[in-house]
Amino acid sequence: MKKGCLIKGSIVVALLCILGFAAFMGWRVLSDYNRALNANWGFKVPWQSQYSEIYKTDSGPSFHGDGLRYHVYSYKYEDFIDLMFAWSPVEWETNYYDSYSEAVTEWLNDLEVPEEYRPEFANCSYWYRTKDDKSEIICLWDAGMNRLYIAECFL
Repeated sequence: MKKGCLIKGSIVVALLCILGFAAFMGWRVLSDYNRALNANWGFKVPWQSQYSEIYKTDSGPSFHGDGLRYHVYSYKYEDFIDLMFAWSPVEWETNYYDSYSEAVTEWLNDLEVPEEYRPEFANCSYWYRTKDDKSEIICLWDAGMNRLYIAECFL
């Protein structure tokens, strides 16, 4: 009788470990910001670049989902970042600002982002999109620093 209880107990423990691991992996996949980028803007940071998120912040929860989001990624292989977009070395106007750097600076000031996580605009290439509701995303790529900066403003 004790042997049967011991086997059943071992099975329960093993199942709990498997379920715990599956829950952890599921949370990790669901919390990956790539899912949000794909849902909101139709792109993902290529996993082949071997990226890692080194900084993130946002303006907090909002009933309508509006606000600011900012992510900084480092990566190992830049070829995959290079192929993400038709990157531009030129800054243009946004919906509300005279340049990409002006918009991003204002957003990062609002979020109180430390200097070490801010881009050096002169070293960056840019990609910009806006939505019908005037929400905006600005991606900045600094190949010299192996950094990808993603700044979003949702209205």
